[in-house]
Amino acid sequence: MIKQEKMMGSVIVLVTEGKHESVDYVKVMLFDNRTLALEFCKVNNRGPKKNWVYAEIIDAGTRIELGQADYN
Repeated sequence: MIKQEKMMGSVIVLVTEGKHESVDYVKVMLFDNRTLALEFCKVNNRGPKKNWVYAEIIDAGTRIELGQADYN
C-alpha cells in the first residue's frame, strides 16, 4: 500500500528502446512533477533511426501495446 500511495503522486514516464521496428527494452521512470518528466522526454526521445528511444508520460494502470513510436 505504501508504494502505491507514493506512485499516485508521481508522474510516470514509459521509456521504450529498440532497433528498427522492434522494442528491445522497456523501463519506467517516476518524477516528482510534470515539468521534470516533460524535460526528460524531450531530451531522451530520438528516432526514427536504426536505434531509437521514445519516452512518454502515461497514466497509472494504462495498458500500452509496445511498438516503435510514430514520430510523424
